Amino acid sequence: MKKIAIDIGHGEDTYNRTGSKGVPGLEEHHFNAAVGIELKKQLEFNGFEVFYTQPPYQKDVGLQFRTELANKKNADLFFSIHADANSDKNVEGHWAFYWHTSAEGKHLAQFLNEEMNRLIGTPPIGSGIKACLPNVSWPNFHVIRETNMVAVLHEHDFMTSRNGLKRLQSNSFRLQSAKANARAICRYFNVTYKEPTQSDYENHWAKQSIEKAINKGVMKGYGDGLFKPDQLLTRAELATVLDNLQLLD
Repeated sequence: MKKIAIDIGHGEDTYNRTGSKGVPGLEEHHFNAAVGIELKKQLEFNGFEVFYTQPPYQKDVGLQFRTELANKKNADLFFSIHADANSDKNVEGHWAFYWHTSAEGKHLAQFLNEEMNRLIGTPPIGSGIKACLPNVSWPNFHVIRETNMVAVLHEHDFMTSRNGLKRLQSNSFRLQSAKANARAICRYFNVTYKEPTQSDYENHWAKQSIEKAINKGVMKGYGDGLFKPDQLLTRAELATVLDNLQLLD
């Protein structure tokens, strides 16, 4: 069983604390966390052992802690999830970074580019992959440089682009991004990718509680009749739940 370290970029407090790693309408960590949660689920379904170096929706964990944790746990792969930014608001698209001497990292980055192109169709930046180098200010990412295993950092799109921001805010784009990542990782380890189906979620640990909430009118079911326990909750849906619980009175 291969062990994957999922590195969710930044933390719940990063944008409010620093004013960076986000734009009005999107904290980068929220995109990264949504993709990371879905990616973990898909990888575990495909037989991988998975752990987080940065818990989703928690305060930012230092970069050194992240890499030391991955090294200590002897991960086979370090996968860092991000969204990008640029002063040029016309720049949009995806690219993956790897250490310049890592042929395996380059190999995985190429798979990521191919899967993003195939599943989503957003434009790659340049060739879609870029090497991290020593003795330069950029790109020289700590999490790529200081890990002992194959490592990639995947920038999925640009928050500073109007079209990119819309995609990054979209639940559909987040789910497809996670799927593209999972497919690329499976290809890298020569594992035949299996996509979870609705029946695979029927024994979800929260199924009974979710159904009880639906039956009491606190939450709505889905029109297609599918049970989607890990579907993201919008602000409107959260407000409705709170209102139904009479917590807003």
